[in-house]
Amino acid sequence: MAGLIQSGHHSYVAAAKKQKRAVLLINKALGRCPCNKGVSRPRCPCKDYRGAIAEGYSILEEAMETCDCGVEKFENCYNMQHIKALHALSSMHEAMGELDLAEVYAEWMLELAPRLPDGYLRLGDFARRDGNDEYAWNLYTAGLELYKENPIGSPSKFKQLFDARKPLYLPFFKQDPLLLPPEIVTHIFSYLDFVELPVCLRVCKKWKNTLTGPLHCQLWRNMMFTLRRAKRGLDLVDLKRLLSWAGKGGARKIKIAVGINFTQEALTLLLEASPNLEHLELLELKGLTLPSKEKVWNQLRHVAIESYAVRRHTNVDSPGAFPQTFLELAVGSLEHLDLVGIPSQWFRGEPVPAIPSLPNLRTLRMGDHDGEDVDIHYGYPHDLRTIQNPFPILPLSMAFPKLEQLCIGPEVPYLEPDPARSGQDQWKDIWPHLKVFIFGPRTNERTDFREEKTRSTLRYLTRLNSLQYIGLEVKSKDWPCMFSGTYHPLPDLDASQRSEFQNLRCFSSQKLCISPDGARTLLSNAIKANQLISFDIVFPDKYDADRHLEGYEWLRGAPSIQTLGCYEYRFRSDLEKDDDLLLPQFLATFPNLRTLIITHYLSTGTPQLARVLPAILSVTHLKTIYTSLYDEEFVKQLAWVARGYGVKVINNYSYRECKPYLYGARPQQWPIPMTVLGG
Repeated sequence: MAGLIQSGHHSYVAAAKKQKRAVLLINKALGRCPCNKGVSRPRCPCKDYRGAIAEGYSILEEAMETCDCGVEKFENCYNMQHIKALHALSSMHEAMGELDLAEVYAEWMLELAPRLPDGYLRLGDFARRDGNDEYAWNLYTAGLELYKENPIGSPSKFKQLFDARKPLYLPFFKQDPLLLPPEIVTHIFSYLDFVELPVCLRVCKKWKNTLTGPLHCQLWRNMMFTLRRAKRGLDLVDLKRLLSWAGKGGARKIKIAVGINFTQEALTLLLEASPNLEHLELLELKGLTLPSKEKVWNQLRHVAIESYAVRRHTNVDSPGAFPQTFLELAVGSLEHLDLVGIPSQWFRGEPVPAIPSLPNLRTLRMGDHDGEDVDIHYGYPHDLRTIQNPFPILPLSMAFPKLEQLCIGPEVPYLEPDPARSGQDQWKDIWPHLKVFIFGPRTNERTDFREEKTRSTLRYLTRLNSLQYIGLEVKSKDWPCMFSGTYHPLPDLDASQRSEFQNLRCFSSQKLCISPDGARTLLSNAIKANQLISFDIVFPDKYDADRHLEGYEWLRGAPSIQTLGCYEYRFRSDLEKDDDLLLPQFLATFPNLRTLIITHYLSTGTPQLARVLPAILSVTHLKTIYTSLYDEEFVKQLAWVARGYGVKVINNYSYRECKPYLYGARPQQWPIPMTVLGG
């Protein structure tokens, strides 16, 4: 045992002597590098890389800085033999347990050649070994950024730098987003709800000063006051502060949701301080009025207002009523008007001044409240029943002559052509640019003589030459086929002025059942012109839906059809083979059909659906199916099967309320996108 100890000691002494000799030889080699200029080259005692990071400087700046300690007369050295020698010395002292000296030589590598990766990698490894991960992250990052600017040295070394930094990504690759360019910062924070932005100001003083500065005024120009803000309301001090952050011109978009505690003073201040306002949505105008002074909003293009001016003697501009004067102050720029709560004066067929003249208005959607809605909010549904006069179309066309999209309803009882009162010649020039017309009347109205006038008006409006999109949400039980060739809308007018539907691109209806012959009159010219891309078929209240579908033999294979709606379809359960199912065969003939909207008759059971829908998937090239199914479990199974065919299933049925959404199986956009119209 003693012999082994003595032998080990001799070996250690011999190894130590060899290591010391190796150190001497390498130091001697260092002295022969031309960068020494024939003298011994000292290290710079001024370099402090850890201190530079703490003070916010970069490691590269610290390495490149010229000192006055006498070392400045020596230049950087990029002799790889010199760098290898310093690396060897660092490794030897590390092997001998002299870690301080090992780190000194690693720092010397960085000082000597700050544009090479070797020093950053060696010194970073020491920092990791000491547990100083932040220092190591900064060293590795400095080396990688240097290589991006000036790729000098071995690419393999930079790969080692990259690999060494990977484990440190999670704790240290975090940046203050406010250090990014201002336009990127604005884009990031724009994804937050408006009511969440003030919370971000509490992070720190720097965030508050930056986000409320002029560079980020865009963040405060879309003022969307949602229900989350309704609990404590908005005082004038807060509002003035928001407007100051929005900068010159104030808000560009304002939306005030239902239930917001907005005072009259706050609303007036908000609007008058926003002369550059472009978009305004007031979803509840209860007890409030809009400014009516001689102030012009010459950039206001979109207005959506929900008022409750249903009393017969409620004047416009009164609290909660239709803000007519305010809209007239934006007459030069207003293009889109979305109105719920039609003034009673408009129904009474009063002269044109009863409707404000908006010559540049392009889209109009107007509807009214149902009795339940009025009763909930105000408690006077009897006033709603007093408005039974038909709505006169011609005064509307005279007030808004440049309309391109018009949606009337729901809850508008009747329409009135009124050629005797307004003059027949005016019908010939009515809305020459109208591309979209949608009508949905009041629900649960009994049939009487007014419906005949409504049908006549609709017949004429749907014959306008410019129309590309027609939507009619009317019950068809007591209506003749509106599109048959024998039914003349207005006998006193020239039939040659009527369109043959050659420009029609979409016919939408979830209620109006058109006979196959009437549909042929409506669609044949558009199909020949390769224009029609979307059509809805509403099946009759009969058990043989397939017989109705057989009448559409002329529509089969139309190459322009991309979207098809099938409403109230009764799936037959008496067919033994899938090949006998008519609907899948019919849909398979359309080569470019990509979207199917399908709602079944209420008596149709899940087994029939489970049989027919997979058959449809197997023979078509669909991308999307819209349904209105209450059986959530079946919808999940259908979606799973559809994914196998690359089809997405969207079910728009409110199971908890047990009723479909307002627009049924397919959500309705407004205004209708120009892509639907081929624009």
